[in-house]
Amino acid sequence: MFVGHYSAAIAAKAASPRTPLWLLIVAAQLVDIAWAILIAVGIEKVRFDDSLASNHLDLYHMPYTHSLVATLGWMAATYFALRLFATTFLSKTQCLLVALVVGSHWVLDLLVHRPDLTIAGGDKFGFGLWNLPVAALILEFALLGAAAVWLHFRYVGERRQQIGFAGFIALLVVVQLASSFGAAPDTVSLLSASAFITFISLAGVAYIIERFCRSDR
Repeated sequence: MFVGHYSAAIAAKAASPRTPLWLLIVAAQLVDIAWAILIAVGIEKVRFDDSLASNHLDLYHMPYTHSLVATLGWMAATYFALRLFATTFLSKTQCLLVALVVGSHWVLDLLVHRPDLTIAGGDKFGFGLWNLPVAALILEFALLGAAAVWLHFRYVGERRQQIGFAGFIALLVVVQLASSFGAAPDTVSLLSASAFITFISLAGVAYIIERFCRSDR
């Protein structure tokens, strides 16, 4: 799953407008940001298999990012880091919300991944919607669309924000289509670099949009 993960961030933004969108965007893909780093240094493993439908990645070893226990650890680390370093602009409730967005990653991945997710590094799970490319893409856009609608109605009357957020969601659609139908990286180093740059760039775009679309400008 790719942009479907951002539906959790967008829904959280609708539920908690004062929580920075860029932070929620980072939270939605935090474990994949870590995954991109860990495959680059060889701690987690991935290989390419062109026989696989929809997504050609065989994610055969990723216990530190995509096990449920690890995800809970990332959630806890996020919560306590925010409580320690971000108390001036985030409440306890907001910190918890960001941590829940981190945790949404494993749940959403469970829907589309082939059996490559674990509880604690043992048996592997995944409903395998990636084996049905059209259905997987529909799910991505359905999740994103539902969250976008909620965000739209949350910001009714605040035209500047609506335009900015609509532009960001349109960007997510373009990135998803490029990911689904464009040429994929063919080496682990390129995959790692492109994934990391994409995740960080989208968070940066979210920061810029939110900063320049504030209603008090």
